[in-house]
Amino acid sequence: MMTNNDYKLQVEKELGKELKEIMYEYCVEKDLIPAEISSILNVPKNTIIQWRNQFRFGPQQRAADSSRLIRQKVINDYKNELQNIDFNREFDFKEHC
Repeated sequence: MMTNNDYKLQVEKELGKELKEIMYEYCVEKDLIPAEISSILNVPKNTIIQWRNQFRFGPQQRAADSSRLIRQKVINDYKNELQNIDFNREFDFKEHC
C-alpha cells in the first residue's frame, strides 16, 4: 500500500513540478473538487483532501486567508491616514445654527 509521501513523489515525478504548485493549479486556478483531482492524478481522494488542507487551498481556507489579508490592509491604511494627524491640537468647535 502506498503512503501519501509515495503518491507525492509519484505525482511530482510525473508532472515535473512541486506538489504545492500542482495543487495550486488544480485547487485555485482550475477550482476542481477533490474527486476530480483524484481522478486526474490517480491518487486517493483522502490524500488529495489532506494535501489541499496542508496548503490551505480549500475554498473556506482561501476565503478566511483572503479576508484576513484584506482586514490587515484596512488596518494598515487607517494607521497610515492617522500618522499626519495632530491629536494634541486645540479643539475648535463652531456651532452652526
